[in-house]
Amino acid sequence: MYYLTSVQQVIEELRSRRKNRHVIQSMLDQNIESLFGIPNYSRFIREEIARSIHGQNAGIDGEKTYGFLARQIPGTCSEDIACNLLSRKLGIVPCSFAFTRDTFHSNSNDKLFRAKVPFISWSKKGRLVINHKCVLTGMTSNSYTNLNMVRMDKLQAGDMMLAEYHRTMQHSVFSAFSQPSIWGDISPVYGEILARVKAARKQPPFIWRSNGEHKDAQCTDYTEEDARGLIVRPSSKWYYYLYLSMFLDGTFVLLETYDNEAGGVPEARKLFETEMNKVFAATGFMPLVVKTTPLRPDMLYVNQHILDNPARAAETLSGLHYWSDDTSAMTRWFADQVIQFGRTA
Repeated sequence: MYYLTSVQQVIEELRSRRKNRHVIQSMLDQNIESLFGIPNYSRFIREEIARSIHGQNAGIDGEKTYGFLARQIPGTCSEDIACNLLSRKLGIVPCSFAFTRDTFHSNSNDKLFRAKVPFISWSKKGRLVINHKCVLTGMTSNSYTNLNMVRMDKLQAGDMMLAEYHRTMQHSVFSAFSQPSIWGDISPVYGEILARVKAARKQPPFIWRSNGEHKDAQCTDYTEEDARGLIVRPSSKWYYYLYLSMFLDGTFVLLETYDNEAGGVPEARKLFETEMNKVFAATGFMPLVVKTTPLRPDMLYVNQHILDNPARAAETLSGLHYWSDDTSAMTRWFADQVIQFGRTA
């Protein structure tokens, strides 16, 4: 009910959504304007996402579907590459979408491993070698708890910001692929949304505001300038309805799963299901979410062999064939191949 789980299902549903695109957009736009005071939401989202794409001049092509892997800081780990390969299999454009205005949490592997990167390689005897490297400037210990609630867009990695560090690695790898991942940051989109709901007097009951140390704390008021300047950010419980509504008309699909018993965040799954049901009740359509495999620590490994030889990696990985129709199993299999790349014994 909540996911598209097969290649054929994705193809058929996208065909149906494109056929009914104007009807879907009309219902969605009326609903969002009523709830949040944002008119023409469908067009607004397309224009804002096109603006947020870094280094891409093509914008959004209405004849294509874009597959979002949405992470605070996308990178070059096995999950990123696996979702690029999955997108190719589905016939959609792979997109890595960041939310750098979110905050760091040391108990989240997805965030921790962007700072304490698990680089892997294979020894001549075929043994896996894992080297956790802290790429943050000024970190002298293994304790990352002091960074909790610090804005991720303020974390420094050498002479660049942490997000740009990972973006640079990603570009070096995906530029060798025939269909590289488009990269964008949704943070300005949320900033503009907060500004517009403020102007419409439909702002959330509380937001998160950064202080002089770039740490977030709850606050109940803000200005439109605060929102557009990304001094404040919305709570996930408030923005998730708007977020999932982006994936209705077939322009964008979300690559994700909340079915992760080992993830330790059952509230995330509950929020996802609750908001999916609300969108369906309001529009008659479920957001398009393509089910991927549950995130495991090895899905966050960065394979050094791929960084060292992206052209050969692109040739090898792009030539992989996997005949299952199951999108979750396919994501796991592609991730395993990414991890295994470079093993010779």
